[in-house]
Amino acid sequence: MLAAQNTIKLAAAELLGTWRAYSVTGTGIFAVKSNFLFTLYADGRIYSVQNGITYNGAWRVEEDLFFCQYNGESATKTQTTFFAGDNWYYTGLGKGVKYTAVRVSDQPSLIPIVFLDQDRTPMPSQSTIVDVEKLAGHWKAVNDKGASFKFNIYSDQRLYTVNGENAFNASWTVQGDRFYEYFDYVDEPAILKTTFFDGKTWKYESLDNGNKYIATKIAAVPQKMVVQPAKPKPEPNNAAKANNKDIGRYSPSSRICYCCTGTHKKDCSSCSGQGGFNERISYERYNASTDRYETDYRYEWRTCTAMGCDNGKTDCDCCDKRSEELFNPNSMDKVPHDETIIGSWNGNGGDVWTFFAEGSYDYKVFQVISGGQKLIGSWVIEDGLMKVQFTYSKDWQQYSFNAGWTANSITLTNRVDYKVIKLTKRQ
Repeated sequence: MLAAQNTIKLAAAELLGTWRAYSVTGTGIFAVKSNFLFTLYADGRIYSVQNGITYNGAWRVEEDLFFCQYNGESATKTQTTFFAGDNWYYTGLGKGVKYTAVRVSDQPSLIPIVFLDQDRTPMPSQSTIVDVEKLAGHWKAVNDKGASFKFNIYSDQRLYTVNGENAFNASWTVQGDRFYEYFDYVDEPAILKTTFFDGKTWKYESLDNGNKYIATKIAAVPQKMVVQPAKPKPEPNNAAKANNKDIGRYSPSSRICYCCTGTHKKDCSSCSGQGGFNERISYERYNASTDRYETDYRYEWRTCTAMGCDNGKTDCDCCDKRSEELFNPNSMDKVPHDETIIGSWNGNGGDVWTFFAEGSYDYKVFQVISGGQKLIGSWVIEDGLMKVQFTYSKDWQQYSFNAGWTANSITLTNRVDYKVIKLTKRQ
């Protein structure tokens, strides 16, 4: 019989809490040091903030192995080489990166969220109506239409909701009778107004849509929840379904921007659209009648030097290049249904695109994992186009579907530089 070689046996209960991990990649002058914070919850959830970007997923241990899978990413495996309470050394089995983790707290603690110099860390809660200490735990809510869902509230101002086939991660804070939910990758918070709270029963209503809810606390600690896949609908036996095609639809039109009427350009505020201005300057002029040089004035044209001004026009910051003109040649092009887009896709050069169903009232959210970096943005299909906006850029990019699509393959063509993004559905 073969003797077991691994001597370290991790217990999940030993790992709970918030950690700071350190790693070094490369050597010598090319060495890159990094650190990030992550929290391991008792319900098998993991939460991390890396370079201001939030990551959520699931974790488990098997003897000396730690398995972690962030949403939308492939699973990672690390092997523990040393563990002693508040110090944890482990090595990634993929690229061999070595990590040193130091425990910050044995209970989940608030992790700051600062992205592109914007502090998105939730405010400390202040309320005489809601006992904040009694919020943490596992809840079941029912709305006034009879629909129900479950959610976990964590003591570090994080929240995880499972509603059928959908799951949501958010930060939260309480201010007076208002409970603010800041869903990851969505700018505007959902606002719930509390009408009753005693730690066991919580009555509240949404200030966004007016729905009323009654939540009952099921457990004092968060519980493991599983997303329920949607039951497949019976499909008619027709050619379109047999070929796995989305026959498409006509998309809604965007609102015409009042600033640029869809041209994506507006008058520069510095030169009022003139491209420059006449400047009154003084000069010395000889006066023959007095035999002296005298000061006189004339106007000279000065080109506008305001940032972004191009012959009197600047990029429109009202619609950020999302709006379309009254006549849009793509407006009658057929486009895929949103349901076809939602999901994970392999893109150019090994990129992984994930289009989420969640978002705001007029856009949804996507992420791209490229070269080890995660990029977040918004997406919408309108005007016969796919429009995307990355969080690091204020401008929307527009792509056409002219190259066609199926439920498993989509080709997007940029309307400006004609670069192509080819997407293949991940299995």
